[in-house]
Amino acid sequence: MQSKNLPVWTGLSARVGLALVVFASTSALAQDAPPTPAPAADAAASPPDSADELESLRRELDALNERLRAVEAPAQPPPSVAPAASSVVTFRLGTKQEGRGFVLELGDEMKLRVGGQIRWRGEYRGDGYAQPKTNNSTDFVLQRTRLTFGYDLSSHIGAKVTIQDSRRWGDKLDGLVGARLASDQPELTLYEGYASLRNPFDVPFELRVGRMEVPNLGDQRLISSLDWSNVGRAFDGARVIYSPKGWYITAFAANIREGAALPIPGDENDDVWMTGLYVSNRMIEKHELDAFFYWRRLGDNGLGAATTDHTGDRGARKEYTVGARFKGGAGPLFYNGMLAYQFGQVAGDTIHAWASALEVGAVFALGDEQKLKLSAEGAWASGDPDSSDGRIETFDPLLPFAHFYNGHQDLFAWRNLYSTNLKLAFWPFKGLSLHSDFHWFWLNRRDDRWYGLGFSRADTANVADDSELGFEVDLYLKWSLFDGRIGIWTGYSHFFPGGYVRDTGSKTSDQSWAFFQATLNF
Repeated sequence: MQSKNLPVWTGLSARVGLALVVFASTSALAQDAPPTPAPAADAAASPPDSADELESLRRELDALNERLRAVEAPAQPPPSVAPAASSVVTFRLGTKQEGRGFVLELGDEMKLRVGGQIRWRGEYRGDGYAQPKTNNSTDFVLQRTRLTFGYDLSSHIGAKVTIQDSRRWGDKLDGLVGARLASDQPELTLYEGYASLRNPFDVPFELRVGRMEVPNLGDQRLISSLDWSNVGRAFDGARVIYSPKGWYITAFAANIREGAALPIPGDENDDVWMTGLYVSNRMIEKHELDAFFYWRRLGDNGLGAATTDHTGDRGARKEYTVGARFKGGAGPLFYNGMLAYQFGQVAGDTIHAWASALEVGAVFALGDEQKLKLSAEGAWASGDPDSSDGRIETFDPLLPFAHFYNGHQDLFAWRNLYSTNLKLAFWPFKGLSLHSDFHWFWLNRRDDRWYGLGFSRADTANVADDSELGFEVDLYLKWSLFDGRIGIWTGYSHFFPGGYVRDTGSKTSDQSWAFFQATLNF
């Protein structure tokens, strides 16, 4: 740049110097000379040579300045055009936290998640204990298909929709007619469909509104989504989750069932409403201290009568369940327990019922991936000694995971029940676990009844001399493959009836049950 501009500066300096000399000379002459008379007309047509040269030099100076600015000025880029918004769509597999499936990154924090599940379960179930006695030994295959769509408009706003089809193999209307097929119809439902607001203003808070899966709270003794069921549990309503450091707090208000679906149909306003508040303190490592409150209103007077022996003249079932849960461990030892009290009114009678449970155990590491778990548990739920005294003392477990706690054959609800169990589990390698559970059951009150899932059995003849219901053995294994994308769960159970079962009714023999379940998550 220096050698290229030297001639320009040299010529410019010479001409500027000459211009200054000429300008100074003419200015001095103009100031020192006395005024002269106006020139003659012929002289006026030819100006002095010094003035012409000065004007010429000025024009050249202007031209040189323009050339200098063009040489010295840096090159200017063309006007920039604002880039268009990114429209690149990326595709990836979802993480376990996202629910697996597939994720489309749409840009600007927008995401579309697509996933699903297909689950098959074959069962053989022996003759049941419901009265009156019927020969109902059966085998069948259940299939559940779920397709889930999740959409994030931003990191704070999203929505989720899950479509579910639940059926037994062979139960389908396929053009045939007749009573044999008239009641066998596949069930296609909206399992979930809600919008959510997450972490507004970076507060650890979430709001869900719509139809959603029932939350799994505590150890699922009282509130569970019951994923074991081929349908599962969902409700319509709103739920909030607040999780600051060391805490987990959730509350919900939900409509469980419409009046037309009640066991004893009522009017269209007889909905089943349920609300709950669950607070968990987790400030101490490996420990949880929880408190909960649930309120439920069963709007039909007949439903209250259907769930107990009490038949008042009027009034819905309005009940409150309060309690606490604790869980923790130190080294290989662990413990957890719960205490709940239930009160309210149903059909004009008052509710006063209790339930409690305590489990202790230990987990021993046997190698890098091998471990052994031993535990013992005792649980109790109150029963009602007199159905005519105006007090209901039979505990109602709300929406529990009874299949896990009271035996795989689902013969017992957590009502009017004493139970103990011993559990042994072994993990030979990652993903595979072998289990053996041993359960003993007794009635809390022999003058109440045995409450199973979907049936009850009472000593109407008052002949039972024993409150022992029986003993159940559950043997099963669980195997998770490909990071949980394939799951296997299979097992066998046998129930040995006790004195109460042998003394009442015509079904007194043992019962067997076996199953094989395969799940594909995608």
